Amino acid sequence: MPPSAEPVAPPRRTVRQPRQRHHAGRAQILATIRASAIDVFSRHGFAGTTMQAVAEGAGLTKQQLLYYAGSKDELYANLLHEVVNEWREAFSLTEEAGHTPAQLLRDYVHRKLHYALANGPVSRIFTAEMLAGGTHIARYWPEMLASTQNKARLLQRWMDAGLLRRRDPLLLLQQIWGMTQYYADYQAQVAVMMGAQPPVDAIADEIATTVLLACGLSPD
Repeated sequence: MPPSAEPVAPPRRTVRQPRQRHHAGRAQILATIRASAIDVFSRHGFAGTTMQAVAEGAGLTKQQLLYYAGSKDELYANLLHEVVNEWREAFSLTEEAGHTPAQLLRDYVHRKLHYALANGPVSRIFTAEMLAGGTHIARYWPEMLASTQNKARLLQRWMDAGLLRRRDPLLLLQQIWGMTQYYADYQAQVAVMMGAQPPVDAIADEIATTVLLACGLSPD
């Protein structure tokens, strides 16, 4: 904004209001772009997505989209970064005082399933990326591997202490991922089999029971 020709600055209130509206407007546009990008990428994957489709979903022109979001690579990379960060925070598995391994595993399954169903399109972006070879997410593999290894080491400590039946901890984690991820990736099939509003807690309890029994623990 060019400097005012007036010797006295305008009142602070008159300056702040336009800026607040500007920031609020930009934040709303970015949120709309994110929602459209998640929808389009989750349905078509990276290769099948066009910036024109994302722009139309956001109610923008392609030129406006490019101004706010940059290239398709940038937009997709930002979404993958969000997914990795959200998953790392949402799916932590750590020892907690006063909680048994059975309680912690049950809680882990519930959090994983609730996230999958509440964020189905985001989860399907990750799945589509895996089906395409995972090339765009390669930069995050070291971080994701480290997080998984930390969980596996905790499971192994519980096994060494006789708190869990001995199993391959990495395979156990991947079995949990597979059972919970199904409800996001096959949402259409789940809706046909169980209705539009599947009983999330009952499903999580069933998965948790399977996991605990496999670990030699009582599901009660």
